[in-house]
Amino acid sequence: MKKILTKIIEKIHETPVAKKQIRQIAEDSWLAYKYARFVIRGRWPDAEKYIVKDPKTSYWYALDVIDGRWPEAEKYIAKDSRDAYWYAKDVLKRRWPVLEKHIVKHPRRAYQYARDVIGGRWPEAEPIIAKDPLWAYYYALDVIGGRWREAEPIIAKDPHWAYKYARDIIDDRWPRAEKYISEYPQFAYYYAKTVIGDRWPDAEPIIAKDPSVAYWYAKEVIGGRFPEAEKYIAKDPEIAYWYARDVLKRPWPEAGIFL
Repeated sequence: MKKILTKIIEKIHETPVAKKQIRQIAEDSWLAYKYARFVIRGRWPDAEKYIVKDPKTSYWYALDVIDGRWPEAEKYIAKDSRDAYWYAKDVLKRRWPVLEKHIVKHPRRAYQYARDVIGGRWPEAEPIIAKDPLWAYYYALDVIGGRWREAEPIIAKDPHWAYKYARDIIDDRWPRAEKYISEYPQFAYYYAKTVIGDRWPDAEPIIAKDPSVAYWYAKEVIGGRFPEAEKYIAKDPEIAYWYARDVLKRPWPEAGIFL
């Protein structure tokens, strides 16, 4: 039966209309990859001259169709930091020196390459990664496995990543970053709750001005009223209702809340 079906398909492909359609598929790199993978279920030499120049499709073709290296495509793949990283990780499964001069310029890919391909620190990329607080945080967490002091001056100035760095890596208060964290109500609340584990008086004037964050701070950190925030909370009917219900646990006539 399989041989009969193969012959039928071959005859269909010989018709002028089919030949034209197949040529159109071959000239579209992504469709060509799909056709090779799911229809031919193997390499498609006639389409490779089109696939080879597209880094993304070349990576998938090497991974799913060739199931190994595709040397002819590597000069194209190496120019795209994203697909070069995936190619090194999933196809080569080892370091690829040719791509490193390209990938080292991109903090995210450099971090991923160090984590998944090198399996450890990548000194040549660290000056670039250290300039991006997000990827510097993840590099410290996943690659170094501890503090990365060279990157701390940059991380400290980003309230989001400074808070996470203190919580997940330092596992304690980080005085150097508190000035910056305290300027953003949401991260100041998170820092007080998960790092300090108590009230943070220095940040309360900022937290108080954000009704939603002030409500959560009162409920989760203070465990009771937050008088300095009430004039701001009262201006938001929904938050005022939650505050009366969960914190005051009584009607709040001054805010127009009658439970």
